[in-house]
Amino acid sequence: MLEHIRDGNTPKEAWDTFVTLFSKKNDTRLQLLENDLLSISQCDMTIAQYFHKVKSICPEITELDPQSVIAEARMKRIIIRGPRPEYRSFVTTVQG
Repeated sequence: MLEHIRDGNTPKEAWDTFVTLFSKKNDTRLQLLENDLLSISQCDMTIAQYFHKVKSICPEITELDPQSVIAEARMKRIIIRGPRPEYRSFVTTVQG
């Protein structure tokens, strides 16, 4: 970390360097989470594990980008896209 701020002349310059450095990491993490959320499927998870996985990604996205709050309706749409075929009746019920 020190190598990033050693050329700074003031504490503000050091702080600004850290802000820039960490915001890039947050952008990368946010992009990875968004990709995970949009490509998630149940595969070999139980249905409970699958629901938990989707529901755990959403708050992480909100934490990194408060303007990207994932509403419950969107979360439901994401959840019903990925279950295995044996859950089609559940998906049909949720879709109404």
